[in-house]
Amino acid sequence: MKAAPFTLIVLACLLTGNYCEAGFHFGTANAGAKKFAAIADRADNPSRPPTNLTMPVPIVKISSSPIDPFGVIRWSLDMGGGHPGIDLSIGSGDPIYAVADGVIVNLWAPQEENPGGGGILPGSKITLYIGGDPDAKSGWVFFYESVELEQGVGLNSRVKRGQVIGRNAGVGHHLELAYAFDSFSTRENRVCWVDQLEASEKAAFLDRFNSIRASNAFINYWQNNQRNGQFPFQGLLDANRYPAGAQPCYTLGTDVR
Repeated sequence: MKAAPFTLIVLACLLTGNYCEAGFHFGTANAGAKKFAAIADRADNPSRPPTNLTMPVPIVKISSSPIDPFGVIRWSLDMGGGHPGIDLSIGSGDPIYAVADGVIVNLWAPQEENPGGGGILPGSKITLYIGGDPDAKSGWVFFYESVELEQGVGLNSRVKRGQVIGRNAGVGHHLELAYAFDSFSTRENRVCWVDQLEASEKAAFLDRFNSIRASNAFINYWQNNQRNGQFPFQGLLDANRYPAGAQPCYTLGTDVR
């Protein structure tokens, strides 16, 4: 039986009805339905995301700004579903961990232009298949962005849960969980990975986030950050609309601009 995989990403585009990100494309509903029908009775069912994940970055290293939550439409590049991952701010050189046992099935050298400006995104992008048999070409994946790989870690490397697979190559880090098929190139079912963490790590992360969200730096970023001349996070601070306060994850497609 195959275990499940994961995926994290950055650039999103809307092309001919298909949702695309950083070289991946999300197939149409009909194409996806055919795939899902073929695997509905298997252990890598896309409706069953992996659990008991460990944090992909050190909790104590997460700083207050910038943090972009899951699910929110921030700008035109997010149209089609909302931000499919969480962008966390950690320091350059901080360790990046494998969230589960798995295999690195895709690896891209730093050559993608940062959509927010500032030139080429630093480091590599990595897809970690969370499972034991990448020959299946489908399953849950975790996607990391802006990683300087550890020596000896590369394409087809098998890694263990909690293993340091690299170091953060920039300030922010995009982290995403999704189901992938078609040789891990087509993705569906993006999921908030916070909900899939091992219970104690989820609690520790939420404690950290709840302390950060009260900081001036966090509030100023969500209050004043602009994309395409609009404010994608400002409305999330409205206590009447969101009485629970700022959260790391929202329903995919949340738009408060």
